[in-house]
Amino acid sequence: MSDHVTPLCVLGMHRSGTSCLTGSLEQAGLFLGEVKRASPNNPKGNRENTALQKLNEAVLVHSGGSWDVVPERIDWTAEHSQARDALIGDFAAHGLPWGFKDPRCLITLPFWRDALPDMRFAATLRHPVPVARSLMRRAKLRPATPPIALWLAYNRRLLDLCRTHDIPLVCFDWPDATYLEGVAMLATRLGLPHVAPDDPFFDADLVHATDGAEAAALDTSGVLPEALEVHAALHALAVPVTGPTEAVAPAKVATPAPAPAKVATPAPSQAPSQALSPAPKLSIVVNFHKMKREAARTLHALSPAYQQGVAAEDYEVIAVENGSAELDPDWVEGFGPNIRYLRHETTAPSPVAGINRAAGAARGTYIATIVDGARIPTPGIVATTLRALAAHRPCFVASLAFHLGPKTQWKAVQEGYDTATEDAALDSIDWPADGYRLFEIATLAPTSKRGFLNGVPGECSWIAMPRKRSERRGGYDPGVVSPGGGLMNQDLLRRVLAMPGMTPVMLLGEATFHQVHGGAATGTVREGRAEMVASYKAEYEALRGHPCHKVRVYDCSYMGTMPPQALPFIRAVVEDDADVRQP
Repeated sequence: MSDHVTPLCVLGMHRSGTSCLTGSLEQAGLFLGEVKRASPNNPKGNRENTALQKLNEAVLVHSGGSWDVVPERIDWTAEHSQARDALIGDFAAHGLPWGFKDPRCLITLPFWRDALPDMRFAATLRHPVPVARSLMRRAKLRPATPPIALWLAYNRRLLDLCRTHDIPLVCFDWPDATYLEGVAMLATRLGLPHVAPDDPFFDADLVHATDGAEAAALDTSGVLPEALEVHAALHALAVPVTGPTEAVAPAKVATPAPAPAKVATPAPSQAPSQALSPAPKLSIVVNFHKMKREAARTLHALSPAYQQGVAAEDYEVIAVENGSAELDPDWVEGFGPNIRYLRHETTAPSPVAGINRAAGAARGTYIATIVDGARIPTPGIVATTLRALAAHRPCFVASLAFHLGPKTQWKAVQEGYDTATEDAALDSIDWPADGYRLFEIATLAPTSKRGFLNGVPGECSWIAMPRKRSERRGGYDPGVVSPGGGLMNQDLLRRVLAMPGMTPVMLLGEATFHQVHGGAATGTVREGRAEMVASYKAEYEALRGHPCHKVRVYDCSYMGTMPPQALPFIRAVVEDDADVRQP
């Protein structure tokens, strides 16, 4: 391939001016092919090829990550390579200087260099604070990883590349005239036939509209020091320009007054993800799908205002909304300073991909999952889980599962039990004043019907373990595609039990309580239930090569205390078809 058709890849973190730089290079003579030239969030378009963007995301997902969860390494399949080579062929066929842009390329670069080892680069840099603010304002696309940490993950890679390659770099934080000068010099270094256009792609009004007046000054007090160091190191490598380049508050955010008052740092309940706090001990992933009524109670029950014996910094909650858009991110994060919202856009009926994605963003030493966000936990579940994890190393910790109502919910629903009945029952015990009174209006779930002190149940709706062990286990199996996740909990439990050296620990006096919401399992009437269960079992057998047999594990440890309300659920043996309630 001759030099004049050697491809160019534009590199940079999301919300860092990659669209502006790429559009400017197109004006200078770079061929981009079919790209997005307008969108609601970007009137001039992001200048990305849709097929290339989807391919990058597919490679990231295959590698165990996504655009907002950076995987440890990049892997790809033969099908990915074929799709990549076809795209390259389409670009090269035009015989023009060509290039492409997608911020994901900073992460998937090994995949592209496998086919284009000699490709060239241009790059753009933006300060981590305005990037974080820009990401947080996109309510439906807030990143799973806290934005400063995500900025750092991308820009560490950019810095490593800039130190080993001659890469022209511009800073999106420069004053307007300086930025335009830098883009012109960059185009010249790349050998593009740059001619100053009458209508430059860069539009200062769009930049100001993006950042808003609230960013009148940058408060860097909560920024990870390493992010500021990486920013300074990259800034020093930028193309030489004659205009001013140094500014604590980038000029395109706003020029501060001589003695500006700093913008107040948002309260944790407003935007907890803007800065990276110290890593918590426990990360809790809770999954929601079309259940705002139920989410309100679950989120409150997971908040520091409800949980006893722990502080907000001890744990984090990642609330993933899977395939629906009923929850407002600010509303979710308003339940506590340690609660983060993640929206996973999908049409798939199984929650597996979204839960795995959220787990990939977890920062805790340990991780717990609640697959069904309709489950209200008891007030001591977090503290007791942490004590168990610390006392038994390594171990996994699980709790019993209950249904709110007079009997298992799929039966109760057929007899008229509904949300109004449930709301009245919760009011009758003055919930949430005493969370342990949930035992008074609940029934043991079928898989937990043996009660306390009877080993590990066949399904665990609350399960926690060391995060590193969870990652080695591989998360939930993406092969589970049934609505609601089929037997994903049962499959997880069996794989965890098979891990060498893991001690099972069952919690005493702590549990989760399922609210009625028309879910895939508890909301299915008798006529369709047998068929649904049969399909779940068939899926499991196809994945594992054997039936999903019942688990009976009695050799386990116990941790916790029994509140008076829970004592009636200590049973030696319970008949298989019985509903167990407090007398």
